Amino acid sequence: VIFSNGAIKLGSITANNNGGGGVSGSGVYVNNTFLNPQPVTVTGFLTAFDNFEHGLSITSLGAVTLTNLTANNNSKSGVVINNSGGTTPYAVIITGVNMFNGNADTGLSIDSRGAITVSNVTAIWNGNGSTSSDVGVNLVNNYNALVPQNVTLTGYNSFLHNAQYGLAIVSYGAVTLSNITANDNGNFTINDFGNGAYINNAGGSLA
Repeated sequence: VIFSNGAIKLGSITANNNGGGGVSGSGVYVNNTFLNPQPVTVTGFLTAFDNFEHGLSITSLGAVTLTNLTANNNSKSGVVINNSGGTTPYAVIITGVNMFNGNADTGLSIDSRGAITVSNVTAIWNGNGSTSSDVGVNLVNNYNALVPQNVTLTGYNSFLHNAQYGLAIVSYGAVTLSNITANDNGNFTINDFGNGAYINNAGGSLA
């Protein structure tokens, strides 16, 4: 657990089997929302398996830059990132190769006022169907229609067997996707519906 007034930088982290037995616990929990916007950075890799809550949880007012995330079999979501609490948009960027598999809720959730860029994602068997938010990857940045922020997926991206949507994007900006495979999603929801990919960028201003 990290609370800070400043920038946070982590490198090559393994965080497995935290919490349980009546004790809450994410693999890595980071919060630096207390003063001015400061960045959060993960270099090298981050691995988080079998944690009682999220694999990785980041709450920030600044830019978030991560690489090579693996978050599997966590009792809530694999990775949750929220840097939407400020007034200035800061980007969320995830590079490298990233896997979010077998988590009880969403594999990867990003809520941001800034642009979102994610590369080489695999999200398989996320969600247990108990809520309508059981999604492989959920990306949201529709905060200011007058200053739309883009969403970009690069590399090769697979979304398979997730409880509701494989990939869900809600944005006011341009959405650019690369090499998407989204099969067999939406079979385990409480309402028995879902799609391989759900994308909504209506409501923004056109360039």
